[in-house]
Amino acid sequence: MIDLDKKEELDREQRKKNVVIYKLNEIDSEEAEDRRCGDSLQVHELCESTLKVSITEGDIAKIYRLGARETGKIRPLLVSFTNIDKKFEVFRKLNELKSANDKFKGIGISHDLTPRQREEVKKVYTEAKARLEKEELEEKATGFVNGSGNRRIVVVGQMTGRPRAIVRDRK
Repeated sequence: MIDLDKKEELDREQRKKNVVIYKLNEIDSEEAEDRRCGDSLQVHELCESTLKVSITEGDIAKIYRLGARETGKIRPLLVSFTNIDKKFEVFRKLNELKSANDKFKGIGISHDLTPRQREEVKKVYTEAKARLEKEELEEKATGFVNGSGNRRIVVVGQMTGRPRAIVRDRK
């Protein structure tokens, strides 16, 4: 039997070339093949037109929606790249989403994390949020406002197993 740490390590290894795309509209068709083709076309358009990342058919191993279909709900889309370098090229170009057309406005792209990694990230984020809220309360009490209400929390190091929170000013 495989111990939990070994299983976690294998799971992380299998997910390291994957990204999850949130809020990418799903084609409204009863045919699964139509939806798959639509998803593939959208991923190619997103990468090529918006992110300016060249994608060929051989760069993507698989694309599929996570979860069961529900009316009015957009399921996350898992994209598995054949090469981890292509995944990181996509992540390097995420700033391009700020100037995306309406079709891709509001989408999010993240690493495909294991349940344990997601829990660690959530814990780090929650702790950072509590610290930030405490700072805001102290600033209000002293009357000195440092603009902390205009900050956001970014969790980095998600893939390394050592996630940490960075507080940044919103731009």
